[in-house]
Amino acid sequence: MPELYELELGKAAHIIANKMCRIQRGESIIITVDSVMDFRPVEETAKAAEAAGGKVMVAWHSTPSGYGKVADPQLPESLKKAIPVADVWIEFNNQWLLYSTPWIEAMSNGRTRYLFLGGLDSQRVTRCIAGLNMDLQEKFQNKVVELTKKASRMRITTAAGTDVSFENVPERPIANELHAAVPGPHFLVGQIGWAPREESINGVIVFDGSFSGGGEADLGILSTRWHKYDDISEFHF
Repeated sequence: MPELYELELGKAAHIIANKMCRIQRGESIIITVDSVMDFRPVEETAKAAEAAGGKVMVAWHSTPSGYGKVADPQLPESLKKAIPVADVWIEFNNQWLLYSTPWIEAMSNGRTRYLFLGGLDSQRVTRCIAGLNMDLQEKFQNKVVELTKKASRMRITTAAGTDVSFENVPERPIANELHAAVPGPHFLVGQIGWAPREESINGVIVFDGSFSGGGEADLGILSTRWHKYDDISEFHF
């Protein structure tokens, strides 16, 4: 019997395999997922990767107590060996292998294209991937990057009260997360990041959400609504 998001997951998996990772026939694909994660996005992505001509392996493993290098001693040796020799690695883990030893090896080999989708369950995959118009999203992000590259000084404001300004450094790169088409780390579509001149940052940053670091580093709900950031060396509460 069909489950929730059945068709949407199929669409999302097609986007992941063909538009984000651009899987080519004969490529070696590894999809990692730990035991606490929703398996349905993994299964659909594996099907789409297979249909694209990839040689697919799904690595379903026990959940480490933490993420990154904390997970190293708890990972199967077979998984550690398999990750760095893959052409494409798609990670759905809740306890991320991002920054683990096999991740470092894979990101240093000049071969592996890594797409981080950690913690994305069926609902999140549907909302963040299947619900996107990828062509329009690409045009939007490329335009934002173009404008950012041309700006010598920027000011960011929000209705919640953020009002922060800084100077840009033209020589610094801008990360534009759209595709995992070249070797190295790539993240969920929609993210743009860059580093302005640190000593020029000034103003107020309002956090209007909560976040989690995963495992024992769980940070929970934020208790303070705003922080003044008028010195690069510290936050003022």
